[in-house]
Amino acid sequence: MQPFLRIKSSRKIATTILAVTILFGCNWGVATENWQIQITEEEEPGDKMLIQGIVYNKAGEVYPGVTVHVYHTDNTGYYSPNGENERDHRLKGDMTTNKQGVYQYHTIRPAPYPNNRIPAHVHYVVTTPDGNEQDFELVFEDDPRVTERQRSRAARKGDFWGITKLTRNDKGVWEGSFDLYLKY
Repeated sequence: MQPFLRIKSSRKIATTILAVTILFGCNWGVATENWQIQITEEEEPGDKMLIQGIVYNKAGEVYPGVTVHVYHTDNTGYYSPNGENERDHRLKGDMTTNKQGVYQYHTIRPAPYPNNRIPAHVHYVVTTPDGNEQDFELVFEDDPRVTERQRSRAARKGDFWGITKLTRNDKGVWEGSFDLYLKY
């Protein structure tokens, strides 16, 4: 049996990977650079959103090399198509902070859960290079479901809750920031 694909050079490998990515649309959650990712395809329904931030360690110094995993609902409030398997987070991605501790992701603005009072949000699981994990949840300032308790907790550095004010840029993309203050 002949191999499906025979590649003899690194240039051919890169070209083949690019071709497979284009042909099969395998680029969600793939790093454009390690610290910034594109989670959604261009055709994904919903308002485009860009979130960026800086990760700080316990001493308040920028923290390079930290893995930031994010996931959220789609524009209908579900994690999976039609809410069939809500443990399968379709819109997700991983970044590793750069030398300045920065991460960035492009996605759509999530919707709140259907028939629920929980605000729209993005889940964060942040893992340090030595394996410590800390969870965060980002909500949006203009969401009427955000409670006063969440707002006051979001004002404290390092709390589980974070809140960002989203503004639209000249291309109609919602932009916001969320700096992460770790307890490690």
